[in-house]
Amino acid sequence: MSELRTALENDAELDALREEVRKLRKINGALMDRVERSTDMSANAFSMFETAISLEAKVRDRTLQLEDALGRLAKANADLAEAHADADAAQVRLRDAIESINEGFVLFDAEDRLILYNEAYLGFWPQVAERLDQNLTFHDIARIAAHSQGPAGAQVAPDRWVSDRLAKHGIADGGQVQRLADGRWIQINELRTSEGGIVGIYTDITEAKAEDARARARELAERNVVLQSTLDNLSEGVCVFDGSGQLAAWNDALRRLLALPENFAGALGSHAELQRWCRETLAMDDQGCLDWRGGGAGQQAMVCLCTAGERHFELRSNAMADGGQVFGFTDVTDMLRAQASLQETAETLERRVSERTGELVDLNRKLEGEVAERRAIEAALIDAKIVAEKANLSKTRFLAAASHDLLQPLNAARLFVAALGDRRYRHGLEIGCAGGVLTRRLAARCDSLLAIDISGSALAQARERCSDLDNVSFQECDYPRWSGPVNGFDLIVVSEVAYYWASDDLVAAANRLRETLQQGGDLILVHWIGATDYPQTGDGATQSLQRALADNVMPIASKRTASYRLDLWRRT
Repeated sequence: MSELRTALENDAELDALREEVRKLRKINGALMDRVERSTDMSANAFSMFETAISLEAKVRDRTLQLEDALGRLAKANADLAEAHADADAAQVRLRDAIESINEGFVLFDAEDRLILYNEAYLGFWPQVAERLDQNLTFHDIARIAAHSQGPAGAQVAPDRWVSDRLAKHGIADGGQVQRLADGRWIQINELRTSEGGIVGIYTDITEAKAEDARARARELAERNVVLQSTLDNLSEGVCVFDGSGQLAAWNDALRRLLALPENFAGALGSHAELQRWCRETLAMDDQGCLDWRGGGAGQQAMVCLCTAGERHFELRSNAMADGGQVFGFTDVTDMLRAQASLQETAETLERRVSERTGELVDLNRKLEGEVAERRAIEAALIDAKIVAEKANLSKTRFLAAASHDLLQPLNAARLFVAALGDRRYRHGLEIGCAGGVLTRRLAARCDSLLAIDISGSALAQARERCSDLDNVSFQECDYPRWSGPVNGFDLIVVSEVAYYWASDDLVAAANRLRETLQQGGDLILVHWIGATDYPQTGDGATQSLQRALADNVMPIASKRTASYRLDLWRRT
């Protein structure tokens, strides 16, 4: 294709050179005519001499230009001849290439006209070969193939086949399969070219289709073998009739259950003969289940329980999609006898259960009386246990309060006084004032002091101890849930209470301290650091509060003894 493009470019250049030579010849003719007219009009020899000299120079220049143009024209002719030769060679190679492939090859231009094909393509449409000189389009080829009944699909409705084929050809985005009237199968793959044309590859897949058919036949035969093997292994008697009512398949259980002769397939080869055998020979009361209903799979299956002499059968009838019908026979004689026996046994058991139930009802009444008596005893024991636990809890609280009152005056007060130095406060808050020992010392440094505690007995002792102090007030409350004034205190003392608080209480206490302590105010914590059985230790409670208030307080001082620690923080 590149060689053909080069040849076309050379043709254009040759046409340009020819046009330039024509113009040069026209100019030479005009100059010569001018010289001749000048000579006739003037007889001045000198003027003629000047004119001759001027014309000679111009003619020489024009002649050189003409020779140069002729040289380039000759070279262009040679290049063009070479390009034509290369294009012819390329076309021959392309033709040989497409003829060498086994598949049919065809190429249509952007206007859907046939421009290239091979013999394999004509082998699929021999009718087209006779009209190749008519500048055929794909529509022409499809119409010729359809009306000559080449494709199998065009034998019934050729115009419709042409319409469908043109639609698929216009899309040209993949493959399709066509069956020809002579039994061959072809696969057609069409793709659009960059110039808007369509290239098609036609592959004969007849052998592949035949192999598929053989594979399907083998698969069907294998399925028939499996089906027959399955039927033979069923305890249920099964027979299958085709749409015409002829026996198509059966199993040995059918012959055994219905006492059929050895060659029953020949003697009872139709549905009517099987129906007559069951109703007349076996006297089977089939209740209409043996009637022919082979009208399609839309009908519901029929199931009935019928008798044939002393034997009982469950008979099933199913219509198939192809119009056939399947019958199934199950001997349920032994099952019905077993059901009757089980029914009798069940009635006997029910009678014995009823008798035994009466005995159990009497025994249950006695047991209910004993249970009620034991429940009353258990309730009395639970009440006694609750009373004992309450007494134990009161004892524990008393011991904790007593220990609190004993330890705080002796240790916390000493550490606190040392930490405060000479500073004085306007409004103080003491959390956990206990018996008021530390309260008296705080009152000396505060204009007003609020002392709170959760223990009413401890507050009574504190009020008695500080009864002579006018700047001290007391309140009974649980601090983490106490609502005090915002920014109401410049001194808050937490003494011997933080390790009683659980983790949630510590968080609530930190939030409350942050709200009530004024900026620049002091927060003092005094706690025992020994082992405790409280939710927190002294160190653990202090560290938890410090982490919660890290952004709001600044450590000022920290002191430790063998048993106590004191921490002084200032609100930032």
